[in-house]
Amino acid sequence: MEKIGLIAGNGNFPLLFAREAKKSGVKVVAVAIREEAEPEIEKIADTTTWVSVGELQKLIRIFKKEQVRQAVMAGQIRHKLIFSDIRLDPELLKLLFSLKDRKTDTILGAIADRLKQNGIELIDSSTFLKDYLAPKGVLSRTKPDKKQLADVEFGLQIAKAIAGL
Repeated sequence: MEKIGLIAGNGNFPLLFAREAKKSGVKVVAVAIREEAEPEIEKIADTTTWVSVGELQKLIRIFKKEQVRQAVMAGQIRHKLIFSDIRLDPELLKLLFSLKDRKTDTILGAIADRLKQNGIELIDSSTFLKDYLAPKGVLSRTKPDKKQLADVEFGLQIAKAIAGL
């Protein structure tokens, strides 16, 4: 991979992703969400273009112009911004009106589909960050017993349900 698109939301995650991608010799084309991203992204990414959260057409145009074929979303974008007084472009309006609901997973899935229709594949945001991830398996001195594993499974189901909302 010689080039990666970065849709940069808030927090340190987009900055970390950009640094690690660059260490791997990959050019980072950042599209920074004006209402969310940290200004420091400009110092790290090879190119940075600022867009509003409502400018899906512009985001797609930038990635096409830069010949980005793969991209990641990194950092939070508060989805309530989409439903605030921010002006939405026709592309995003059309997409939102076509959705069955307004859940975060539904919105992000639809954006990913629209990007894919335009030749841009969203890939795992942990790409280039493997050194920061915990290894698979037990990390404590003892393995959880059956009751503890059941509690973990129960908590995981609740966390997934909350994330989907």
